[in-house]
Amino acid sequence: YYDWHVTVARKSIVVRVTPADIEQFARWDNTPVWEQFPKHIDVLTIHGLEDRTVPVYVLLLVSHVILNRP
Repeated sequence: YYDWHVTVARKSIVVRVTPADIEQFARWDNTPVWEQFPKHIDVLTIHGLEDRTVPVYVLLLVSHVILNRP
């Protein structure tokens, strides 16, 4: 396992991540996001350039999905 030290809502917490957690995350089917998220629904994304938890490139991936909805 790995103890992941993160900040949520300005509070430090520790999340224990196990190999099973990683396997479950890797198997998550994100097809509905690509194929079923309606284009008529507005989406607001906000991301800090100095975010140490979620890299900026993740925002670029999310933007690509949102802009290319069916």
